[in-house]
Amino acid sequence: MFQTHLYCLIIAFLGASSAVYFRHNPNRAILGILITGFALRLLVAGDPYLHEWDERYHALVAKNMAMGHLHQPLLYKVAVFDFDYKNWTQNHVWLHKPPFSLWLMALSMKVFGCSELAFRLPSLILSTLSIFLTFRIANKLYSDQPAIPLFAAFFQAVNGFVIELAGGRIPTDHVDTAFLFFTELGVFYFLCSKNRTEKPLHLVVLGCIIASALLTKWLAALLISFLFLLYQVLKTKQSFPSSIVRTGISTILGLSIAGLWHVFAYKTYPAEYLWEQSYNTRHIFEAIEGHAGAWWYYLDHARINWHEGVYLVVLWFLYDTFQNKRNSSVFLLAWMAVPYLVFSAVATKMNGYVVIAAPAIFISMAVFLNKASFKIKYPKGWLILTGLFFALAIRYSAERLKPFLMDTNKVKHTEFVHQLKAVLPDNANTVLFNDRNYIETMFYSDIMAYRFKPSGSELETAKSNFKKIAIVDDGNLAEYILQDSAVIKVKFPQ
Repeated sequence: MFQTHLYCLIIAFLGASSAVYFRHNPNRAILGILITGFALRLLVAGDPYLHEWDERYHALVAKNMAMGHLHQPLLYKVAVFDFDYKNWTQNHVWLHKPPFSLWLMALSMKVFGCSELAFRLPSLILSTLSIFLTFRIANKLYSDQPAIPLFAAFFQAVNGFVIELAGGRIPTDHVDTAFLFFTELGVFYFLCSKNRTEKPLHLVVLGCIIASALLTKWLAALLISFLFLLYQVLKTKQSFPSSIVRTGISTILGLSIAGLWHVFAYKTYPAEYLWEQSYNTRHIFEAIEGHAGAWWYYLDHARINWHEGVYLVVLWFLYDTFQNKRNSSVFLLAWMAVPYLVFSAVATKMNGYVVIAAPAIFISMAVFLNKASFKIKYPKGWLILTGLFFALAIRYSAERLKPFLMDTNKVKHTEFVHQLKAVLPDNANTVLFNDRNYIETMFYSDIMAYRFKPSGSELETAKSNFKKIAIVDDGNLAEYILQDSAVIKVKFPQ
């Protein structure tokens, strides 16, 4: 792992160096930035274990979809014991997240096999492509200022928050990585040509992009529709009613396509579907699973997600936007503000929710530095300011990526699962109880695993459904389990 991290860092450094060398040739410079971003994401994606929240559950459901059917999102392949469908960490049918990001992971594992890198590969690719989309979006908004797209792309390439999401290290992981990509893809698509959306076919394409975002992160995807409407009002000569009609067509089409999945899920899994919909709604009014925070939660975390310079950028951007009322500035300000305002008003607070504002924040930082180059009278002053912004971006990246460090507990858990396959038959006829790594056990093997210790009746049920029965001996097993010679006792390594 040390060598892998070293190689990734060397490649990232070479990519960044080439971007600096070719800074006057944007097409070559962006290639170096993309290499840097890909290498840093590969470093994180190479973690040899599953991360606790929420990646391990996404990985297992995607594996079961890959090994079975894409339309069946299952945490447990079969429901041998009674389960609570309201508990998303231990139920059977898994509708806790929309299916699109799970489909991507499942298809990747179907092609490349079941491994950590295989199911992280879609996020690795999409997160890298998002860097390029940020570059192209900035280029569309500020085509006469080539430094802005390159600065914005670099900030996204090295941002530790975005990279950790793509690597699955923090909650909402691959779901929000895919959501960020589809949001950017939608924005880039309608920015490509102000006349493009006059043709029905292009509205259909935009509707399909909106549908992909809806199937990744529910109604938050309507940010694309809002930005599309705003762009038409600001940048085109179309009337407001016609802009509403075009936005409505693409949005209704997107909702209709995504609605097919909802109809299927409701018809096939009515209890689970209705519960998850009510659970999603409760996020608005309740702090679910302890994810509480004051209204300034996201503003406070902005210094950690982006770096402290973001506050200066936002204050300057607010002043400049209201002072000069440039269309591009209004558009970026709205892109930043809407996610922050909406999710600040929601009771449940999670960092990943506002990642869709990331491209606008990075572009705004680039615009700020570009404007500062004309405002600051002394060139050295601008170089110091720019160097500070780049140093902070790199510092926070290193702090979050933690190269050369490994979570030894997670490594131990993963090794334990692999050792099990030498003791127990690796097939669906084997069950393991009292396994705190039950998700990892089912991901790395075909063994059915449960976290609980079985009662006498549950043990009998297990004997009638499985050929081999095992339990992790934690030194506190009931006498009826200890005396049952049919139950294999395994020890977790100290």
